Amino acid sequence: MNDYSLHILNLPKQKLSQFESKDIHTLMDLAMYFPRKYYDFRQITKVLDAKPGDMCALQGRVIDIRDNGGRNTVICEELDPVNGGYKPQFSVVWFGQGYQVNKIKMGCLYTFCGKVSVFRDNIQICPPIAFSDKEADVCRIMPIYSKIKGMSVEYLTNRIVQSIGYLGLEYKETQKDNVASSLSLMPLLTAISQVHNPASKELYKMAASRIAFETIYDFYDDLKKKSSCVNTSVKNVKDDVLVRKAITALPYRLTQDQETTIEKIMGTAKSGRRINALISGDVGCGKTIVAILASIFMCENGYQTIVMAPTLVLAQQHFSEFSKIVGPLGIKVALLTTETKQKDRKKIFSEFGTGDINILIGTHAVLGKDVVPQKLGMTIIDEEHKFGVEQKMTLESLAQDGIHHLSMTATPIPRSIAKSVYGMDTDVMSIRTMPSGRLPVITKQRFSSKQAFEEIYDEVRKGHQAYIVCPFIDTSDRDQFADVISVSAVQVAADKYFLNKQSRVRTAVLTGDMPQKDIIKIINSFAAHEVDVLISTTIVEVGVNVPNATIIAIMSADRFGLAALHQLRGRVGRSSYQSYCLLCAKNSTDRLNVLCETSDGFEIAEKDLAMRGPGDIMGTAQSGDSKSIETIIRFPRLAAEIRNKLFSPSTIVGLPTA
Repeated sequence: MNDYSLHILNLPKQKLSQFESKDIHTLMDLAMYFPRKYYDFRQITKVLDAKPGDMCALQGRVIDIRDNGGRNTVICEELDPVNGGYKPQFSVVWFGQGYQVNKIKMGCLYTFCGKVSVFRDNIQICPPIAFSDKEADVCRIMPIYSKIKGMSVEYLTNRIVQSIGYLGLEYKETQKDNVASSLSLMPLLTAISQVHNPASKELYKMAASRIAFETIYDFYDDLKKKSSCVNTSVKNVKDDVLVRKAITALPYRLTQDQETTIEKIMGTAKSGRRINALISGDVGCGKTIVAILASIFMCENGYQTIVMAPTLVLAQQHFSEFSKIVGPLGIKVALLTTETKQKDRKKIFSEFGTGDINILIGTHAVLGKDVVPQKLGMTIIDEEHKFGVEQKMTLESLAQDGIHHLSMTATPIPRSIAKSVYGMDTDVMSIRTMPSGRLPVITKQRFSSKQAFEEIYDEVRKGHQAYIVCPFIDTSDRDQFADVISVSAVQVAADKYFLNKQSRVRTAVLTGDMPQKDIIKIINSFAAHEVDVLISTTIVEVGVNVPNATIIAIMSADRFGLAALHQLRGRVGRSSYQSYCLLCAKNSTDRLNVLCETSDGFEIAEKDLAMRGPGDIMGTAQSGDSKSIETIIRFPRLAAEIRNKLFSPSTIVGLPTA
């Protein structure tokens, strides 16, 4: 199908620019700019039944219109008399927006939709999301879009409808549509229309499946193309004496799962087959040592290894851990990131090219065109799905040359799902046993910051350290985020609380918008125990390893996913000290209870999947493998059906067989 430019809509330059700010360039981009959530206003609520915080549709006749210095108020009364003729009243309020009030006529019946609140003992909606004198216009499942700066919701929705109309005139079915039809899925444009304006929850679910099909199909189609060009033959490797020596020299014993994983990696390579494995393990289970031993194995057999991490902090942590173990064995390791000075970069390029550097660790910089290894044997990627298209293209070219590949993820994935996501040719190796001496992190829900500060102070007095993690850097002025606690707010509250305590508490703030050198400086200060409490965003989720930190408080915990919460919890419990995780939210939830009940990441992943089900995949535009993996996890049955169609002989006309 031709994916026409937005210019076909004859939009003003200003509007084109506003759409482009959201990465919307074509009619299909606009058509698939889906709502981030929905409100169900199909039933009109009686005023006496409306409760503060509810999203309701209230209906009444306008009996008064007031303008109190910019506070525009419309007073309505319900038509149906109750309690001996009393007609309950409610108010509708706008601050400014006089043009909205100008649309309303005295004595007419209107339906107003929005969030109910109470002002001076009176029910009100302030401001309404929508209103109309025609009930059918607003009494429906209403989509809510992420705002585009400078653009009204009415303008956005009209242009979306217009784009779908244009696409419908020129739409031509493709091979992908034939596969969708064979799976009894609705047509694509029908699904898009239903997602924007679902007639029912059942039709929405059907539409969501069809939209998910697009993402999953493209993912597997791409995977199929890659699989067909991967060279599975590799050069001979056989020696493992140095690996055994490294294991013996470790100050601890490997767990059973660690031993099994490294033996499987070496066994696969010795058999002459290419290693393509996902090492899936819980936070703190010891995946890094497996990567280190695999790198030693490659070096012992004359090959180099590239290790890539998604963040500078994590890359530096890997470099530190690798250096401690491989250095005494005479193996040279180097760190290459965007922070590496030009003089040092040239030296690294030269020594990696001559083979003097055996292991190169870094961020995406390690895949630059100037990085030309002498004899590369393996790539190791931490959280591969977080990398972009260019990095993946480089990895694919290495796969074609038969280079071994390991991916590591700290988000435990059930084996069956991992196979669906990463492909049947990927060996999924799970590390579930934890290092000896570790105590399970005690996880509790807390309902105020003060409660959390008290428990943090108790740990600091013992000589330990703490994290406080918040979703946002600064407090948002948007209604939907009014209850979200920010780093800036916590910093003020924490400093005020600790100021009155007998023992001194040193705090520091860490956020992703800081310069990299400042981020590293603060993390190093925390690691050196020059800071007692680190207040941060989720930047500490990976790459920060401070065994003396024994407590983490996660503010507005209900705003995080289970996987993110579990990952953050992994910042503590990294020593023999008893550690604690405080999930701070206004109310207890089933999702947070899951974290309190178990510390097994695999069990959490399975419960998360069961609780979410197919879920709501709609929202603002996303891209890359992160969306593909998330979609496959949410639609496992559909993913399996699509995979079978693409990787098995098919009766669909025009579909090539695997």
